[in-house]
Amino acid sequence: MAITPISSRDDILKRLGPPSQQRQLLDPDRTLSANYAAVDQACLDSTGEIQAILESKFKLYADGNYPQRLKTLDAMIAVKCLYVILRVPVPEDVMDGWRYATSILAKIEAGETAPGSPFAQTRLSRVIDNTDGGRRFTNEAFRRGGLLGGR
Repeated sequence: MAITPISSRDDILKRLGPPSQQRQLLDPDRTLSANYAAVDQACLDSTGEIQAILESKFKLYADGNYPQRLKTLDAMIAVKCLYVILRVPVPEDVMDGWRYATSILAKIEAGETAPGSPFAQTRLSRVIDNTDGGRRFTNEAFRRGGLLGGR
């Protein structure tokens, strides 16, 4: 199954700075042919990283309607991936963006914050299931029963 990137090539190029800086990074030999394949690969790498982090806790956005927060985080990670793919030293501001994005993704994975709106459906059931003849634990049943029952 093919991965659909969260952020687009244009999102990554906007984060690289002005066109002169983009040309310097993507066409260092000035051959007039920019390395857009590396940008596309960076998009896929960052999407795979985000999916690996969020897949265990959330059902992924199958329709491609990702929240803006995830798109921003994906673009930050993709810029760092682009520098790594091109084997160019990563600037400190790009590393700061990558650290910020990974810290937010860690908070999302831990459940401390949400991935954004539209909210992803969680894989964890938050509803107490009391359908098994009333034998499953609920707070109300435990209060009546307690350790000693109703005595």
